[in-house]
Amino acid sequence: MTSDIYYQPDLAWVHHAGYSHHVERTCAGIVQLLRDSGLSAGARVLDVGCGSGLLARELLTAGFAVHGVDASPAMIELARECARGADFAVVRLPTGLATGVDGALPGADAVVSTGHVLNYLDTRADIAQALGELARAVRPAGVLAIDLMTGQYRERSDIDEVHARWRMTGRSSRASLTLSPVASIA
Repeated sequence: MTSDIYYQPDLAWVHHAGYSHHVERTCAGIVQLLRDSGLSAGARVLDVGCGSGLLARELLTAGFAVHGVDASPAMIELARECARGADFAVVRLPTGLATGVDGALPGADAVVSTGHVLNYLDTRADIAQALGELARAVRPAGVLAIDLMTGQYRERSDIDEVHARWRMTGRSSRASLTLSPVASIA
């Protein structure tokens, strides 16, 4: 978005109430992915584009320590009410900052992002920079699980059946991040 205007309180509430089905459809798959990757209770999960905190709430229930970030202050306000016990911050991607610096993404055992968050960015360069920041936020041997809106997804006629069609997962080391597309998490 070229503007600093993100979801205001009214649209944030509409998104929270109207798109809760997305979390309902994807949270079990995300929790299973994290568990299958060896993350146990107390592991730190960064929820990027956390919106109103619906996924953060489910991750807390599953026993993870959750830090959520979103570009919308109104969404963060809703998230703090929805998922008490998680930490939330207003962060706009790409930050241009090193992981852990004030205003940047914190380090985490896993980074999850649903709702095509990177697709909201202005340019491919912004997406690439943000993806690099997400990869650097994942601790060594951590998990990165995001969804992206691809041209193939956009052309589908059955997009209402399952909201999340694409997931990229990866294992991080200090030297590299290997990503591979896999099937739907829903």
